[in-house]
Order: sequence, then structure tokens, then C-alpha cells
Amino acid sequence: MAEVAPLGARLDALNLASRRPCPFATSEYLRAFTGHDELARPGDQVLFLCAWRGEELVGYLPLRRTWRRALGLPFRRVELLVSRDTDRPHVVARAEDEAACAEAFYRHLARHERWSSVELGFQDAASALWPVSGLPSRRFRVRQYPDAPNTTVPLPAGTLADFYRGLAGDFRNTVSRLSRRLLAAGRVEAVSCHAPQARRPLLDLYVDVERRSWKEAVKVGLARHPERLAFFHALCEPDQPLQLGFDFVLLDGVPISAMMSGAFGGTWYAFETGYDSAYGDLSPGYLTWLLAFRHGLAQGLRAYNLQAAYSYYKSRWNGVTTATWVAQVHRVPSLPWLKGVLGDVKRALLRRPEPQRFNQVKRAVESKPSGDPADRPPRAAEAAQAERAFTALVAAGVPLERLSGEALALALPFVVERGGPVGDGGGTRAGGDGRRAVRAAAGLAPAR
Repeated sequence: MAEVAPLGARLDALNLASRRPCPFATSEYLRAFTGHDELARPGDQVLFLCAWRGEELVGYLPLRRTWRRALGLPFRRVELLVSRDTDRPHVVARAEDEAACAEAFYRHLARHERWSSVELGFQDAASALWPVSGLPSRRFRVRQYPDAPNTTVPLPAGTLADFYRGLAGDFRNTVSRLSRRLLAAGRVEAVSCHAPQARRPLLDLYVDVERRSWKEAVKVGLARHPERLAFFHALCEPDQPLQLGFDFVLLDGVPISAMMSGAFGGTWYAFETGYDSAYGDLSPGYLTWLLAFRHGLAQGLRAYNLQAAYSYYKSRWNGVTTATWVAQVHRVPSLPWLKGVLGDVKRALLRRPEPQRFNQVKRAVESKPSGDPADRPPRAAEAAQAERAFTALVAAGVPLERLSGEALALALPFVVERGGPVGDGGGTRAGGDGRRAVRAAAGLAPAR
């Protein structure tokens, strides 16, 4: 990557001029990822392909060379450099140059690089990397197989109330019912912030919430590996074009649910969500997601990209699901080619099981709490940590939105029940059109 660094400004300019600018193709993101890649293997090498027209950079595709095993034997594979914490990696070029760049890249791989397999995941129907062009069929076997779909929620101009009314009726009722149950459980506060100065302290708070979630038991959270945590610390740096932001829901001062996203080019990209398993009976994720959408609308963003996996749930937030697949090329003959042929025979003989519409890992490790507040573990230290962090940010002049009481009730797009801890004793209906009034009631400055 040090050899690529002098091209940084040109790479970033081309990314912004491409058909689909994204934060995951920027030079700073690539630098942070390769500097802290938890899954890097000994012998991995960056293979950064650039296409030129004279002295003009017209396209690039960040890849890596790595080693894998098939039938017990090692083989060399070329794959995407960034294959997680990303969205549909693609040839970065102007729309009119994409196809020519893709063909040039495949031609280069076939003629000048040593490999047995090329696997490029998360390709969609608009990808120039499929169908594969320029490779003779006698020497290469080309196929595709399904990958995790992307789900993106369009954020039309309007208020949270407008967005909420656009949800399907049954899901809208689920969101309001479970949110009201949480609001009735105690003093609820929503905290949102997208300021650069807040990234590190709020990342620490997010990790603390995740530490108390089901993710800790199976080591799938941010703290599962020191390099993964270091990668997100690198994303907190002020020179990152991807602007990390956080949304928290607190109950009686304890952060019980959190969402981490990154803004770039008018779109939010969801990275991680987590909630304290001791409060799982209150389903705090629904209110957290709803308030995250409110935050995006207030920022004037056009879409919330919820990334891959769990599309059965994400689509219920009016998400548009885009199918993706892996574009695969095998040299003929080779170990992965033989394994692929045998796999095709096996799949033809066996019936593919129906996909599960729930998180199997989460269901396997998470026990359902009793719902009795007396059974919840003490969280005084966690509440104190959060209050110290929020107070320090406010004292430093960082714009931090904290909504509770009447201000939170007015921000919500449904009626808060009479007598609830958020309402005024007579029930309060939210109206997204009253955002300025909401912030004034909370003593806050207008949304940025």
C-alpha cells in the first residue's frame, strides 16, 4: 500500500466521479483496512490493479493474492482486498470506462498473474466484473453462486413521521408496541452524535454495550480481535472521509442498545448494532433503529445502507434488497476447478435447505431474560461511564443530541401512552414536522 499512496488523491477523485462513489474504495479506508486486517494470512500480498489511458488513471480494482486449500492441498487465489465491512466492491471508474477496465483487469490476471482461482464476492447486476469477458473458455471455467444480498433503505425528503407511515402496517405496529414497552420500563434517553471529536469516546461506549450482548459469547463483535478494534480506531481519525456516528438508547442512565454507522456522500452505512442481553425482553433494537433513521433524516441523508445479511429483517424497514453473487474463475485444470466440478454434482443430487429467517447463532447462545427488573445485573458502573463521556463531550462544545422526557415523546412518530415515563400524563403524539420545537423543548441547538 505504500506504493499506492502517491496515487491517493487521484484514486479519491476517480472514486467520486464513478457511477457509485463509496467510502470503501477511498485511499484512507484502504490504508486503515490493510493496516489492521484481522484475517490477513502469512504470505498475503496486495494486488492493486490500475488502468491507464496514457497518463490518465481511468480505473482501479484493489485485490489480494492469498493461499487457500482444496481437497487438502494448497492453491493460490486472487480475491477482493476488502471483502468485509464493505458494500459490493466494484471496478472504480467512470461509468463509460467500467467495462473496458474490467476486461483489461481480467486479461492482466490471465496473462501475468499466478493463481488457480479468482473469487470476487458481493457483485450485483450492475457490476462490470460479470459476466467475465476476455478469457478463453477452454482454459478457464467461469461460474457464479449467490452471496449475501445488500439492503438499502431510501430516505425520502420529509420527517420521521412520514418515514414511519410508509412502513407496512403490521411492522409499524410492532415498532410502536415494542418501543412503548421500553418507554414504560423507566427513564429512556436517546443520544446521537456524528461529530469527529466524539468518535473515540463513543466507540468505547459502543464496545461496552457490545460486551454485554450475545456477540461477546461467540466472539463476533468489534472486540473479538485486537486488529479489528484497531481498524475501527483508525476509522475514528479526522482524515477519514467516512464519518462515523453513533446512536444510543439508555434506560435509567444505562446504555442498553447502540448502533454505529458511517456517513459518506449523502448515504449512511450501518456497521454494527448491539444491545445488552439483560434487557433483551424490552427489544431495545427497534427504538434504536427508529431513532437512527430519525438522525439520518435530520442530517439530510438520502439513504441508509444496511449492508449485507439479514435482509428478511432489514427489508421490513422499507429496505430495497439487491441480490449479489460471487464471480468465480478457475483455471482448467486446477484443484479448485476439480473441487468446483464435484460440488456441482453434489448440489445437483441434494436438495438445498430453505434459508432460516432468524439469526441462528444469536438464538443458540442468548437466553431470554425474565423481564423482572430485580433480576437484571447491576449496571451502575456502565451508567457512570456513559454519563462521564457525555458530560465531557458537552463541556468540550461537541454537538451531542440528548432526548428524554417530553422532547423524546415529541420526536417519536406514535402516541406515547398515558402515564408513561416519557409522556405528560395525557399522552403525546409526535410529529416529525415539529423537529425544531422538539429541540427547543430539550434546550438544544437546531440540528446541523
